[in-house]
Amino acid sequence: THPEETQTDVAQPDKPSLDAGADSEEVDIEDNSESESDNGWGSWGGSSDDEAKAAKPKKKRRKGEELADKRKARVELARPTQSHKRKTERKAFFAGSRVSYFYDQEVGNYTYGYDHCMKPFRIRMAHDIIASYGLDKKMTVLQPPRATAHEMTQFHTDEYIEYLRRVTPEVAEIMPSYNECFLPLLDCPPFDGVYEFCTISAGGSMAGARRINHGEADVVINWAGGLHHAKKGEASGFCYVNDIVLAILELLRYHQRIVYLDIDVHHGDGVEEAFYTTDRVMSVSFHQFGNFFPGTGDVKDVGVERGKYYAVNVPLREGIDDETYEFIFRRVMRDVMETFRPSAVVMQCGTDSLSGDRLGCFNLSMQGHAACV
Repeated sequence: THPEETQTDVAQPDKPSLDAGADSEEVDIEDNSESESDNGWGSWGGSSDDEAKAAKPKKKRRKGEELADKRKARVELARPTQSHKRKTERKAFFAGSRVSYFYDQEVGNYTYGYDHCMKPFRIRMAHDIIASYGLDKKMTVLQPPRATAHEMTQFHTDEYIEYLRRVTPEVAEIMPSYNECFLPLLDCPPFDGVYEFCTISAGGSMAGARRINHGEADVVINWAGGLHHAKKGEASGFCYVNDIVLAILELLRYHQRIVYLDIDVHHGDGVEEAFYTTDRVMSVSFHQFGNFFPGTGDVKDVGVERGKYYAVNVPLREGIDDETYEFIFRRVMRDVMETFRPSAVVMQCGTDSLSGDRLGCFNLSMQGHAACV
């Protein structure tokens, strides 16, 4: 299913034509004549022949009234409100979609540390809410296979993956030089089970990409994914293995052009850097900019070599609200989708762009964030 085809079907409701307006005017004229000729009719209980004859054209007028109501309703639907448009788009997109949802119940067992902002148990909490509302019944729920070291080295270096496989808090204390090379300790501590956590995250995204490639799903969700800051040979910004890059590499086996869309409050620097020189992946990032981590994502950063102009950065100031964000988002993404015409879209939906986040400074509500999806 091509995303642009779905959007085209939804974004073009029936428009009112001049014929529809002329028909409605003719009905109004008939209604006026009906009210004028109604004065000489008998009462409800009348049974004379004259009254019976007069009652025959009344049925025709009733059919005309029903036709007029339908035409007026069609004209009204041609001018929907913004909220109605969003609801219609979501219903139309997901109504015929096959949605796969990857979840590993062990992902909530890992912890970055008591005082750390990143808390994997929230993934388990989100899954419990999804199940409580019965949304899991509308999706195919799957346990992701664990990614192997060989699969993760399709993007990351062998030395870095081997370090993640061996590192523990105790090993990190006696090997500080390796930590400086691979892990920024404040953001990416070497917690117990860090390698297993990475295999769950990467495995879900890669398996989701394979389901898209083989036509087994139209939409795939990996709640443990989206770790967009990880670099080829080092961790960054709470991210150790870049599951998004691995998923895109899998999709590129079957798809010629892919759009990567990032609505996290932070710039998707790891993914952009990975595909900065290619014209097969267009990265689009909406993020807070200016004295804010990771400090990249200027509007002038557009890619290099064959990838020049295939990186789109939308730097935003803190405090942006739903209305302004949606105004910018719709116009940018409309041009991206119409010009680049991808056959697959990978979207990072970081919720730190919501109002009240401990790190982000945007003022988006759940409705504004969801409107982008």
